[in-house]
Amino acid sequence: MAEVGNDWPRRAMACWPGSSLLTFFLLVLSGLRAQAQESVKPCSADKSLGGKIEITSEWIENGCRGSIRAVLRFPLIPRTPQVIGKTAIPWTAQLASTFTAPEVNYELSTSGCSGMTANNEETCHAPGGGKSGKAILGKMGPLGFSTDPHGPGSLTFNPLRPEISALLALQANRDASTPLECVAVPGHSGSGKSRWQFGFMGLSIGPLGPSCTPATAEALDYKNPFVICIPPSDCSYPTDETSRLECIVHSDRHAIIPFSGESSWTSPRASDPYHQGIRSYTVHWEICCGCDEKPGPQVHLVDPEPQKQYTFESNNPGTLEVKFKAEVTPATPDSLQKMQDKVLFKMGTIGNAKMEWDPANPGGKPAIEGDFLTAKLKFTGLPVKNDDFGEKKVELLVDGTTMETVPVKIFFPKLAFNHPGGKSTDPNWFYYWQEGNVCGIAPTDIYDGPHGGWGYSKPSLDSIVRLCVLGPMANSGPEGYNSRNAYGSLTVTGVGKGIKCVAETLEHERHHILIYQTYHQAIAGDPKLDVDGDEITAQGEGTLDGIKSDPANGDTFNMGGNYSSYGDNEVRCREVERKLTIKYFPEKDWANPGCQTLPEPYGP
Repeated sequence: MAEVGNDWPRRAMACWPGSSLLTFFLLVLSGLRAQAQESVKPCSADKSLGGKIEITSEWIENGCRGSIRAVLRFPLIPRTPQVIGKTAIPWTAQLASTFTAPEVNYELSTSGCSGMTANNEETCHAPGGGKSGKAILGKMGPLGFSTDPHGPGSLTFNPLRPEISALLALQANRDASTPLECVAVPGHSGSGKSRWQFGFMGLSIGPLGPSCTPATAEALDYKNPFVICIPPSDCSYPTDETSRLECIVHSDRHAIIPFSGESSWTSPRASDPYHQGIRSYTVHWEICCGCDEKPGPQVHLVDPEPQKQYTFESNNPGTLEVKFKAEVTPATPDSLQKMQDKVLFKMGTIGNAKMEWDPANPGGKPAIEGDFLTAKLKFTGLPVKNDDFGEKKVELLVDGTTMETVPVKIFFPKLAFNHPGGKSTDPNWFYYWQEGNVCGIAPTDIYDGPHGGWGYSKPSLDSIVRLCVLGPMANSGPEGYNSRNAYGSLTVTGVGKGIKCVAETLEHERHHILIYQTYHQAIAGDPKLDVDGDEITAQGEGTLDGIKSDPANGDTFNMGGNYSSYGDNEVRCREVERKLTIKYFPEKDWANPGCQTLPEPYGP
């Protein structure tokens, strides 16, 4: 997220004609009073007027996605003096004024971010963090409230409109940020470092109308505060002098206290991989007597972090352990004991893997460890299906209600042999990529461990592809071969890694099978059709796969070695690797290392 600046929009959201201090004085001096019974009464001394605002938002920068949370608690006092000389200003006059916050207690936090840039060239990550404190906004003087010129801004509440305006820059600097690092994936460059910002940038909640329109509410970026338009009240935009005076004189009939609500918004560009900035937000606000009071102990999930990766161990049966940690504020013995009885950790199943909580954490109940609540969960046995891996939800519950949800990702060890099905001699990558149709491995294809190459086939025997130990690794392309004569040179062989390398190997071997099936019967009937013995007829050597080779030379492009007798066949199979038609799905690759392991994915 970009640095938060102070160039806030200066919209007139809390002013309308006649709401000045002079008007209140005139009303008092002229003896005007509300005649009806008051509908909004002053707060009691032990429950003063105050407010709470909570904002949870989702952001993305350079493909790094994460959430930010801001909680503000603040007392509210009339902006005008409550006493002029020896004359007390009536409550109705105070309601017709604007209330202001002399201070704000804030809690700012982020879960951090993680993800890959839209061009799939860099993986980015920033850790979580938090800041809390108190900001002094000003003080009451003999002539009314005076805003601190060196403070972070202002926070006001107009109960007649009603309207909340928080033009604040809280921790809008390096203090409210964590290091954001992007690392280039293999084969690319451009790694860099910046900051993931989570400072509060402002908020405006007001009546739909001239000062709040759908356009202003949707024009949200890092330079603007959150803008929420609500249905107007009868005193939001008085249409004439009589209505205006009615709202002022009988303010206790028209003021809206308590004033609360919730609003959610999702950017229309949230699904755009190249979008930068905010993706969505939810704002909850409440103005009431005692609303600024801080609640009891608070709890926050600190581990796992969002998008944390877990991989089963290579033992058999494979095991995976998830450790949970929650921070309690304040971290006093009483608070920890109280929250221990309220908190539960929860996590989704991983297919048919056996799930067991540690004996100290029955059902996800935490233990107290230092200043934290902790628990351990163990999974035993890898699941049967490839789709059982992937994203799972970790939840923090308080009194049975989910308070936080964090996504984590589950992987299998790529080269281990501890999957629960198929042949025990097949590695995990072969079993799960075949079962999950990740990269084109057919049900009839097999794994040949003792063979040291990428894969092979036996076209004269069957149509089965045998994948080998190098299959899920990196291909050897691009490779160049030269005929050193009129047939010129070729650049062939795929460049895939992981699942793409397997797909290229399958494409290669199936082309050997296709060539055999296309030409063998004719050649067997008339060996003169293939005088160089490369299993391609002379006619085929002129056009097959867009390559022209010498019908009298089985290795036109001098591959040599094992290919000296059928190089023209092999080179064509390496050429089709580059024109890959077999589909592969990086989003289904849950091997570690694999396409989705960060910060250095392997493939495609």
